Amino acid sequence: MNLTQEEYERLMEKNIDLTYTHLLDVLKDPSILEQIPEGAHVILIPLDDEWQIKKNMELAEENVKKGEIVLLMPMNHCQSP
Repeated sequence: MNLTQEEYERLMEKNIDLTYTHLLDVLKDPSILEQIPEGAHVILIPLDDEWQIKKNMELAEENVKKGEIVLLMPMNHCQSP
């Protein structure tokens, strides 16, 4: 995936926000972790940001091409805009 430094930083910030939200969800409902296969790369997919969806799907595709197990997890919201 080719990203400019600015795009990379934007994507990382957005993914950190998603991760924070996901961790809060897991604290509320630890059974979420049972959905994750051992050794899987979890890629969070926001449902409200087309650009981030595209970039995270590209990241997932790269991991699959490497032979890695990937789990896509849709997220309904993000902590920061």
